[in-house]
Amino acid sequence: MADKIGFTILQMELSYQGHFTRPSFRLLTHESRLLDGLLAGMGQFGVTPADIRLDTAVPSLAEAGITCLLHRNGVHLKIRPDRFEASCLKIPEGDVFARVIRQTHDVVRDSHPPIELQSHTIALPVHGNLEGGVSCADFLRRYITCPPELEPTSFRGAIYQLPGEEERLSSSFEIQPSLLHPGALFTRVTLTLDAQRVTAEKALGAAEAYFRNVLGMLGLEAKGAGGLESVLGGER
Repeated sequence: MADKIGFTILQMELSYQGHFTRPSFRLLTHESRLLDGLLAGMGQFGVTPADIRLDTAVPSLAEAGITCLLHRNGVHLKIRPDRFEASCLKIPEGDVFARVIRQTHDVVRDSHPPIELQSHTIALPVHGNLEGGVSCADFLRRYITCPPELEPTSFRGAIYQLPGEEERLSSSFEIQPSLLHPGALFTRVTLTLDAQRVTAEKALGAAEAYFRNVLGMLGLEAKGAGGLESVLGGER
């Protein structure tokens, strides 16, 4: 078995979506309870009223919602009629992200008791350098067949869709050259899990394990992640 190629992580982002079992527009028509709960729950992260806004001037109700910015931790949070979302361009240290997810779920559930989660979707976009003198283009050629007449201008990358299994409803991973870090490889792993069988904390832990599994399938070994599972703050 060939040795794995070191994949030194340069930048790692993280996003989470908690989809409700059904849309609830009461979140927008009775927003005072939600706002009170959001301010109380996010106060531990330094959130003030100035960090929360109502987004109502939007093209459709699907885009309406409440936005909360956690400046101290670099997390962008939005609550919509059919889901809530959290994202960060740089994963905060410790279990901050997991705590934000848990607190937001509690706030939404307590404000409007009928609301329950149907699924968790976690995405991990990662940029990294390949070690051992392996170029990004040579690495991608192992998994992508491109007609010679189309190279190099059309040579970009590929997306693999994987079937669901048990609590995993769907998953995919993408590989292509990084647009932010010249010469580096970009990969995005997306995982959707059944919220009736997996908690949000365990979903984050599952995403970390799945990310490493995908890298293993590609013959890569993550380096420089700084203990990824502890950064995501998910249960294993």
